[in-house]
Amino acid sequence: MRADIDYKKLAVMLLPTFLRKPLTVALARVLAVPLDSLNYLFRQRRDAHLYNLAHNGQVCRLKHALNDLYGYDYSNGFEIEDINAIGDFIFVYDETDLFLDTDRVWMVSDAPDYTMVYDEAAINIETCAFVVFCPTEIAFDGSRPAEPQIIDTVERYRLVSRTATYRHKP
Repeated sequence: MRADIDYKKLAVMLLPTFLRKPLTVALARVLAVPLDSLNYLFRQRRDAHLYNLAHNGQVCRLKHALNDLYGYDYSNGFEIEDINAIGDFIFVYDETDLFLDTDRVWMVSDAPDYTMVYDEAAINIETCAFVVFCPTEIAFDGSRPAEPQIIDTVERYRLVSRTATYRHKP
């Protein structure tokens, strides 16, 4: 439990009883005003830092931070969904034999009926690890929300190795 300190009252209470005249009490209260304003700024920044420390890259924390930023309820505001890479992958060689045969020479054929193993454009395409579904009231500028606070919040709390894409809720 946090108790707020009234520094003006504390300054008067710390004065000896024989010095508690109206002029001295007024002077003590005036001298306590800068300390009171510094304490107010300290508490604001401390609460902001504690809020930032309480939110991390977990989906529930990121979702809470976005919903808290715009005042949405947890159930009807922003949604976050992971993107899973599902499908069949074609390998040129068996992964277990990769380091067993070091004398193997890989040949490239110019035959017209070759099978393409990979496409450079498909390998270098930018992939996203999760989708942030924004409420329909939020305007979009192209493929990103028009409000930079959303992107800043996601960038602040997301894990470094994961990138996001933004869409409207279906």
